[in-house]
Amino acid sequence: MAYSYSIQFNAQLGNNFLPLEKVKLGLQSNIYYDNTQYKSVLTAYSIDSSSEVVNLIFGNLRFGRNDLFSTTN
Repeated sequence: MAYSYSIQFNAQLGNNFLPLEKVKLGLQSNIYYDNTQYKSVLTAYSIDSSSEVVNLIFGNLRFGRNDLFSTTN
C-alpha cells in the first residue's frame, strides 16, 4: 500500500491528548498542521519506555475504496 503523506510525531506517555489505551493501528484521526486538516490513519507506533515517549506515524491511503473498485477509467 502507498500513502500520500506521512505525519510523524512523539508524545509523552500518560498525556491527556491520546491515552496509551487508545493507541491502536487503524485509529482514524483528524490532524491539523499549518491550517490544513489531514484525515489520517495510525499506520505505526513505537514505545520507548526508557524515555516514556510514544512515536506515532499517521498516513492516508493514496487510493480510496471507490478508486480501487471503480468501473470507469
